[in-house]
Amino acid sequence: MEPQKFTRKEFFDLIWSIPFSEISKKYIISNEDFNSLCDKMDIPKPTSGYWSKKRFNKHFEIPQLPSDYSGDSEIILTLQKEGEVYLKRPLTPIELIEQEIIKNEGSEFIVTNELINPDKLIIAAQKSLTIKQAYSDHVSTSTNEPYILVTPENVNRALRIMDSFIKTIRKRGHQISIHHHTTYFEIYGEKIEIKIREKSTRVLKSSNSSWNQYDYVNSGILTFIAKIHFNNLEWKDGKTPLENQLAKIIAKLEIKGEELRKETIERKIYWAEQEAKRKIEAELQFKIETEFSNFKQLLQSSKLWHEAKILNQYLDEMETIARNENKNTEEFQNWLLWARKKANWYNPLINEDDEFLSANHKAKIAEVKQDNRNQYINIIDSPYPFWKK
Repeated sequence: MEPQKFTRKEFFDLIWSIPFSEISKKYIISNEDFNSLCDKMDIPKPTSGYWSKKRFNKHFEIPQLPSDYSGDSEIILTLQKEGEVYLKRPLTPIELIEQEIIKNEGSEFIVTNELINPDKLIIAAQKSLTIKQAYSDHVSTSTNEPYILVTPENVNRALRIMDSFIKTIRKRGHQISIHHHTTYFEIYGEKIEIKIREKSTRVLKSSNSSWNQYDYVNSGILTFIAKIHFNNLEWKDGKTPLENQLAKIIAKLEIKGEELRKETIERKIYWAEQEAKRKIEAELQFKIETEFSNFKQLLQSSKLWHEAKILNQYLDEMETIARNENKNTEEFQNWLLWARKKANWYNPLINEDDEFLSANHKAKIAEVKQDNRNQYINIIDSPYPFWKK
């Protein structure tokens, strides 16, 4: 493997002449090492927008190589030999999606210097922000518009970034929706809250108060924020302006959307399993209660039958005594007929209808017996005390 030396300026010219994908085919260098090298030697890197514009023959100003750099000025790359395959570090899922976005999304992905054929949501946002920026140092979009909160100086830039974002995600099959001044990126049936806002810097005010007071100064730094559950993901201006981070933002949101989709499926499965368990438990409990109720009814019927049998034996005995003691009067026979009908009403195997009493009265008799378990009915209080005669 043959090494090849580059000056810092030569390496700068190289990376702005051909894409990294071509460089990595010729030299042994990973995407991670390439980015690290450019950051370490303060070498501006081409953005995805540059290669897209170059492909569509659009003008893109190449930055100057910073001259105040004082570090190493020589770079050594190793040529790959023909026929040999250098195993680079596998790309992360986000890097794979980034590359796919850069390759496939074309002009919609480029944040242009002016709004060109803006999305209808951006047209509405532009109108409201244009009106507000004339009399406010901070302006935000209205209720049914993509959420943007910036200083008047950054209105146009924020609109251009949001416009490219919306166009790109729609081309990729996703949606944007707005409810109650909250903007959502919709993917796989999931919603992720998004916004663009300008960061403010807190500055201590000069004050004679016993507590600190602060002013909030506009920083000019734009931030793209995505809220997932109770956590915020943020991308902001830095070495790489926000315009050139759209591929990374969309790639991350697509991965998070897939994670949310899986969570939703798992949650539905979990609750379906819990509902199935609840139904099984409810059915079992219903069977237990039904069995218990049926058994109580069986036991109560057996007790009624037993008591009705005792009652009939009692009546037989009374009739025998009345006959033996010459007390078998018409009045007694009428009472005995009444008593036997009541016994037949009380007996669950006969269950004869009664003119005045119903099943509820049987239940009340059972309650009385339960309440007076240790008390006895005085036989002298019989409704027909014939023996007193």
